[in-house]
Amino acid sequence: MGRVATLILIATVACSSSRRSKAQARDSSRVELGIERELSTRVGVPLRVRCVWIAPSCRATLPDGSQLSLRLFARGGEIQWQLDGALVLADDLEAYLRDALADLGAPQVARCGARIRSVVTGDRVQCQLQNGGKAFVIVNADGTTSIEIALDAAVGDARSEVVTIERDESLLQMSRKLEHADEAEEE
Repeated sequence: MGRVATLILIATVACSSSRRSKAQARDSSRVELGIERELSTRVGVPLRVRCVWIAPSCRATLPDGSQLSLRLFARGGEIQWQLDGALVLADDLEAYLRDALADLGAPQVARCGARIRSVVTGDRVQCQLQNGGKAFVIVNADGTTSIEIALDAAVGDARSEVVTIERDESLLQMSRKLEHADEAEEE
């Protein structure tokens, strides 16, 4: 019975893999291979790059399945590429935060999620601190970063909350009630 199941599984896998679309099955172009090689060397993991030529652009598939946009342009008769946004490596962020936390007298480990991610200017990367706090790294337009560290877990949670229009309105109402409560106590 085990052999039969194994043979059926092998036959199913073989049939499934032969049904791939032409886009998945096509060989990489010379440009795609060059970008794959250079970008994979930069980030330390193999990436897959696919380009379209009508509006020249490419996308690299990151290990977590997310996509990184690349712009193509011609310079000196050669096709060149540039990241559309910034590439953030969690290992670099975590090492920087480890040093910053030690300088603050609060040494601990930081974990920043996806090992590689694409961000646009102004994006904020959230990192969890070992003792419950959070750190936030903001990527600026010039490629620099700014960091906010909340050592207290409650403060970190409050800073990481996504404030919707409804939540903003409820916070405003809560603030007004507290303001009126203070006035009533004074009388």
